[in-house]
Amino acid sequence: MIESLQSLRTLRHILVRLGAGPTGGYWSSSWRIFASNLFGGIMAGAVASIFAAVILGIDLHRGKESFLYQVVSVMQTIIVAIQTLINRELP
Repeated sequence: MIESLQSLRTLRHILVRLGAGPTGGYWSSSWRIFASNLFGGIMAGAVASIFAAVILGIDLHRGKESFLYQVVSVMQTIIVAIQTLINRELP
C-alpha cells in the first residue's frame, strides 16, 4: 500500500513538472468531474444504444433464426409458465 502511494506521489510530481498543473486544478473540482463523467456516460450510452439498434435491425432479417426472435420466444415461454403456476395456486 505504501509503495502504491509513493508511486502516485511520484507520478503527481512528474506531471506537475511536465506542466499538468492546470489540468490537476480542473480535475480537483468534484463538480467538474461529475459533469464530465455525466456527459461522457450520456454520449457513450447513446452511441451504444444506436449501435445495438443497428445490430438488432440487421439481425431481424434472419427471421426465426434472429436473436431477438429467440429472446421473445423464451420470454413468452417464461410468462406462460408463470401464468400456469398462478392459475394452479388460485382457486
